[in-house]
Amino acid sequence: MQVRKIIIKCGLATLVALLPVATPALESPWRDTDRIAISMDGNGESTRTNSKHTVGDPDDIGASAVALAMIAKHGKQDRLVHFDFNNWLDVGPVPQNKDRMTPSVLPARDRWGFNPDVFFDLSRTPEAGIANLTEAINASTADSHLYIIAAGPVESIYRAVAAADADKLQHVSLISHSIYNETQLIQDNHRTIDDFKKFREAHGLGYIKIKDQNAQNNPNYLWHAGKNFGVWNFLRDSGDPELRWLFSRIQAHTYRKSDVSDAGMVFFLLNNDDDGSPSKLRNFLGDRLLEGPAAAILDIAPEDLVIIEAEDMRSTSGWEVRKDDRASGGRYVTFTANNSFKKVTPHRLGTTFEVPAAGRYTVKWFMRQPDGVPGDQCNDAWINFPDAKQIGREEFTGFHKFVGRSRTHFGLNGTIEIHGKHAWLSVEFPKPGKYRLELAGRSQGFQLDRIVLYRSVDFSDVDRYLAQRN
Repeated sequence: MQVRKIIIKCGLATLVALLPVATPALESPWRDTDRIAISMDGNGESTRTNSKHTVGDPDDIGASAVALAMIAKHGKQDRLVHFDFNNWLDVGPVPQNKDRMTPSVLPARDRWGFNPDVFFDLSRTPEAGIANLTEAINASTADSHLYIIAAGPVESIYRAVAAADADKLQHVSLISHSIYNETQLIQDNHRTIDDFKKFREAHGLGYIKIKDQNAQNNPNYLWHAGKNFGVWNFLRDSGDPELRWLFSRIQAHTYRKSDVSDAGMVFFLLNNDDDGSPSKLRNFLGDRLLEGPAAAILDIAPEDLVIIEAEDMRSTSGWEVRKDDRASGGRYVTFTANNSFKKVTPHRLGTTFEVPAAGRYTVKWFMRQPDGVPGDQCNDAWINFPDAKQIGREEFTGFHKFVGRSRTHFGLNGTIEIHGKHAWLSVEFPKPGKYRLELAGRSQGFQLDRIVLYRSVDFSDVDRYLAQRN
């Protein structure tokens, strides 16, 4: 609230009154001919940083997917000309087992029709990503303004701006909401928002600062709901698989916070509203994210996909079939016996399944962890394909730990762990025919819906294909 000083003269007396005047709401300058660039952090752990923080703000794990959903709902995929993530520079690549951004960004990119050539993991390809942003800046004109969403430390944006043509900067604006993003230094020689002042004063670079999009004490207002995930249940319970997937990415926050605050900048830009909220997002997204050709049902050839329902597998003691409408066919199995982390137990699930075509298949499963457990518990089992070639980082035999993470919903995931190292699991079948799969219980409370084997298609397409048919 601004305070205006009003001086009232009454004869010889002068009265000074302090009257509150409402601060005008910010107006978004967006036009349909304008373009968007987004720079986010979210980096997993790294040891090569001088910052007091070693993990990027995890709000971007969900915010990246939410922001892309907002753009897709507007049908503005072609207006997104740059998207980078893991934007902490000079720290090296994010370790694969710590990377939470890639599973949000790349599937959203592919599911919703964005140009893959404008997406960059800056922890792996910083030079290419910064060059792409510079190119986007240099393409700016009076009729095609570029808005750069600053959703992480600003060093990468600074380097792109400094390398750009100075006369183009008058057609570029930064959008920010966070002091953290504006001032966070990952290395001592990095820049903050204050270092852009020279570009603003000399070349007309724009700068729009909206209100902080965090309000964790009020889960129904703005974009940080503390630990309250219930505000997103409209996504979880949606009949649209795209919206259910969006919920899974919000839920993937490293510290289990219901926080997508950086997405508020995109909501402001496209919806002219910096007072967003989960309920406003619900009204905006409606019952279906995509319409028309973009929402077409995917098709995967029968010989490229094998699905094994867990409840149809033969079981010994230690496994129980339970009902849940969110499971495929309304049923799943859960491991009820004691943990067995050191040895393969006799508590088994087993089946013989038909492979329609020879070849190498990737193995994933739809699994879920029970409520109220830490992130790395109740999330694995022992797995073995005894009469097929099993391949992780290299070929192996016998049972090994297979692990995933998903809460509330049954998520498609799974990596094999051998000697402490993770890899995707593939199995190679020399010819069509019948093969065996064996699972042994490892973590009490682990919940399994189904096993999926696929070839010649991308993971994101398999996830979307199966979600559309639930």
